[in-house]
Amino acid sequence: MRARTASRIRVVRAAGTAVDCRVRKEADVYVGIDLHKAFLQVAAIDKSGKILLEEKVANDRNKIRRFLARFPKRTRYVLEASSVSQGVTEFMLDDLGLDLVVSGPFHNKVIAMSKKTDKVDARVLAAMLRDDAIISSYVPDRQTAEDRELVRHRQSVSRSRTTYKIKIRSILLQAGTKVKGHAWSEEFVDNLRRLKDYRIDNYLDMIRTLDGMAGVLDIRIAARASEIDDAMRLKKIPGVGYFWALVFVSEIGDITRFRHPGQLVSFAGLAPSVRGSAGKVRGGGGITKRGDSLLRHAAVQVAMTHVRVARDTAFTRFYERLAEGRGMPKARVATGAKILRAVFRMLADGREYAPHHGQNPRPRLNS
Repeated sequence: MRARTASRIRVVRAAGTAVDCRVRKEADVYVGIDLHKAFLQVAAIDKSGKILLEEKVANDRNKIRRFLARFPKRTRYVLEASSVSQGVTEFMLDDLGLDLVVSGPFHNKVIAMSKKTDKVDARVLAAMLRDDAIISSYVPDRQTAEDRELVRHRQSVSRSRTTYKIKIRSILLQAGTKVKGHAWSEEFVDNLRRLKDYRIDNYLDMIRTLDGMAGVLDIRIAARASEIDDAMRLKKIPGVGYFWALVFVSEIGDITRFRHPGQLVSFAGLAPSVRGSAGKVRGGGGITKRGDSLLRHAAVQVAMTHVRVARDTAFTRFYERLAEGRGMPKARVATGAKILRAVFRMLADGREYAPHHGQNPRPRLNS
C-alpha cells in the first residue's frame, strides 16, 4: 500500500469543514470528478483553464485505474464528497497515491448555484481546484472509516428494532388491546404471541433476529474499542460504554483538526444558531443540528445516562441546575455539549476523566 499523500493534511476552520493551509500547489492538470453510483463524470483543465477532456468513466476500479493513468504526474484531483465517495476516495489515495482533495458539497455553493448537470459540476470542481477555492472535507484513514461503519451499522440495527416495536405498539393501540407484563420482557413477549396476530408474530421474529445481530456486533465493538487507548480513556466517563466510546473516537477522527472544544461542539451540531445582518449579530436560536448526527446523538444519550448513574459530578449538577430553570430537554442538550467539550480535552491533551470535569463558570444556554 502506498503512503498517503500530503493532501490529507487539513486544519478545521468551521463546523464540519476543513481548509488546506499549505502554500498553493501548482499543477499541470486539474481534474474535477462528479461521482455517481454507476459512473464518474470527469473534466480536466490546464493551468490556463482550457478544457483538455470531458469523459464519463464507469465506476469500476480497474477502469478508473487505467483512465487516471493517462494524466501526468503533476496532476491534482478533486472529488465531491457523497454517500458513495468513501470507497473511491480510499482507492485514489491509498492504492493510486494521487494528490486528491475531497470537496465538501454543502460549502461549495458555486456548484449549487450553477446549472446542474454532471458535465458542469465536474468542470466547476476542476476550475475551483485550479483557483485554490475548494473547501475540503476531512477524509478518515481506512481503519477509522471501518470503525465508523461498524458503529453506524450497529446503530442501524438498533433503529430497525425500535421501528418494529413501534409498529407492534401501533397495532395494539388500534385494536385497543392491553398486554400484561413489563414492556418487552419475556412475559410481555409471550402474551403478545398469545394474541395470534400474524403481523405481531412477524415483527417479533424480526426483533429476535435483530437482537442476535446486535449481540454479535456488541462483542465486536467491545473488542475493537478495547484496542484503542482513547476509547478506553473515554469509557471512564459514567454513561460511556464500549459503543459510545467507539462512536466518539471514530466519528471525531483526528482530534487535531479541531482547534478548540467549540469547534467540536459545532461539528456535532450542538452549537446555538446565530444570525447576523448589517453588522449586528444575534443569537438566541436553537442548536444548528448541522453536522455529525451520530456524534450529536451520542453526546445527548451519554448525558442522559450520566445524570442518572452519577449523582455527584459537575455534569450532573450543571444538568440539574439548568433543568430547574430551562427544562429537561434543553438541559440534556446543553449537558451533552458540555460532555463533548470534556471529550475534546481528554482526546487532545490525553487527560483522564475526573468528576470535576466541566466545573467552568456557568455556561449560558440559548433557547
